[in-house]
Amino acid sequence: SVSVGLVALLASRNLLRPPLHWALLVLALVNLLLSAACSLGLLLAVSLTVANGGRRLIADCHPGLLDPLVPLDEGPGHTDCPFDPTRIYDTALALWIPSLLMSAGEAALSGYCCVAALTLRGVGPCRKEGLQGQLEEMIELESPKHKRQENEQLLDQSQEIQASQRSWV
Repeated sequence: SVSVGLVALLASRNLLRPPLHWALLVLALVNLLLSAACSLGLLLAVSLTVANGGRRLIADCHPGLLDPLVPLDEGPGHTDCPFDPTRIYDTALALWIPSLLMSAGEAALSGYCCVAALTLRGVGPCRKEGLQGQLEEMIELESPKHKRQENEQLLDQSQEIQASQRSWV
């Protein structure tokens, strides 16, 4: 996500460099897939944990808890836990739900970066009619040959102005 953000900043400052657009597209697609997979995994973990009431979280400490018909404070196979099993359910959900929201946000922003990169390249359904032409015009304006011609024209105009000022004086 950080690398996508850095490349997006670089691409926004250097609109005339197509390799940055392609790098943004590739990194954003990879991050989109990873963030979406992370979101789905967290969503599955949260829903399974809520569905079974957190019994699987403490199953190692209380093997008899996997049977939903047995109350939580009873059951065979009670062992000593290295942690406090009464708070694991709340703690897991308190950590998983914000992580789920952040990874979903990352996926959304990566999707937006993909659309931006495709728009800059003028590819597919994200094509903006005037944008590619504007980028090509900017490339032409930035070329050294065009700058040299522009500078020569300015020098010629400056010399003409100086000549007309002398003749006027």
